[in-house]
Amino acid sequence: MIKDNNEIIPLMGKKTNPSGIPPSNQQEKKLTESTPTKKSSHFFLEIDGFESNATPNNTSPPVFSKPMDSNIRPCASGNGEDMDSPQSLQDDATEYSPNVDSCCANISQGPEQTSARKKLKRYIFRAVSEGNTEELQCLLAELKERSNACRNMTVPDYLMKKFTAADTGKTCLMKALLNINQNTNEIVNTLLSFAEENGIVERFINAAYTEEAYKGQTALNIAIERRQYEITRRLIEKGADVNAHAQGIFFNPKHKHEGFYFGETALALAACTNQPDIIQLLMDNTRTNITSQDSRGNNILHALVTVSEDSKTQNDFVIRMYDMILLKSKDRNLETTKNKEGLTPLQLAAKTGKLEILKYILSREIRDKPNRSLSRKFTDWAYGPVQSSLYDLTELDTTADNSVLEIIVYNTNIGNRHEMLTLEPLNSLLRMKWKKFARHMFFMSCCFYFIYNITLTLVSYHRPNENE
Repeated sequence: MIKDNNEIIPLMGKKTNPSGIPPSNQQEKKLTESTPTKKSSHFFLEIDGFESNATPNNTSPPVFSKPMDSNIRPCASGNGEDMDSPQSLQDDATEYSPNVDSCCANISQGPEQTSARKKLKRYIFRAVSEGNTEELQCLLAELKERSNACRNMTVPDYLMKKFTAADTGKTCLMKALLNINQNTNEIVNTLLSFAEENGIVERFINAAYTEEAYKGQTALNIAIERRQYEITRRLIEKGADVNAHAQGIFFNPKHKHEGFYFGETALALAACTNQPDIIQLLMDNTRTNITSQDSRGNNILHALVTVSEDSKTQNDFVIRMYDMILLKSKDRNLETTKNKEGLTPLQLAAKTGKLEILKYILSREIRDKPNRSLSRKFTDWAYGPVQSSLYDLTELDTTADNSVLEIIVYNTNIGNRHEMLTLEPLNSLLRMKWKKFARHMFFMSCCFYFIYNITLTLVSYHRPNENE
């Protein structure tokens, strides 16, 4: 039998709530916060091994830079007063000069009343970004009066027009979430209550960016990115679309450092940013489509494989999220779904050289009987430190199209492919193939090559001379 070290991998990580302070901008810092797959044949490889005394690594995952902190384009104006430019410098600070008088003060000043009304949208955006609840209440009361007096459009349309930036689709709710402060919860509750009273709450919550960089992003995405659990819960309760796709170029970058890819959906965003509490919240919601695929054809497991790195600290949290999603969904089809390149999450890990996540998927063993069908490794028997294991060879052996073994062996772009081939069961599979037939084929090839060279040499040596 083949001896192999058996690593113990925790099935579930501890619930974490990482927090940190993101990079500051040019104006001020912001607060941030079961059953096997049908119609598929399974092959198993038996390997003996020794139990190790390894213990789970409880290292906390790193806090990554928030995607909203990256500037896709600079402000249109030099003083940062481009209200409708999403995620630019002014999104993390007050957009307008703090010396400007409030709209509430101007309403009663007769001649200046018209000017204040023209700037109503600007004042609303400023109030929510600064967390000024009193001014917001006054502004909303004025907005209500103006909506009732409007004859050109319906009240809901008028309110949405005043709540939304025309060129980008960013709402004042999104603006509040992009500028987290101590009054953000109260600001959000005020806005949602006002929207509910006027019958636009779902329309208001599900309004999405229309600007190319952040197209499709809703308030729910921003709340999750800002790690605001309570606000996320409230948005879902009020009818937020949990399956909305953020398809802007920032979320689907061609190159790694041009944006942040996370799989487009709210659930994938929560998983890729290590928020198990929000994952639980979303997966408990019956409207959440766990099997949703993005514009690349990737599902949530593909997304986790994509964001994983060769850093053990980061891979610890990716593995925990992967395990959590798989166990809660109890759906093996998540791992067999192929993206537009025809790759499953396992094959994607192999093609992109993600060693740690590949190792985890190959050796995942779930001993809980109801979920054991989700395993790829099964302990056949154990006696003391010795054990015999069975490995699921689905997608691994060359009998399948686009197999993991072929991807690793023939893809010269994988820098660590030699390390990947030392993983079980790939290492044992290669050795068995060598013993069974590969060494004989290699010997025959060497013989034919030797005979060919001898023949070529003799022919060249005895070639007739033209002079003769």
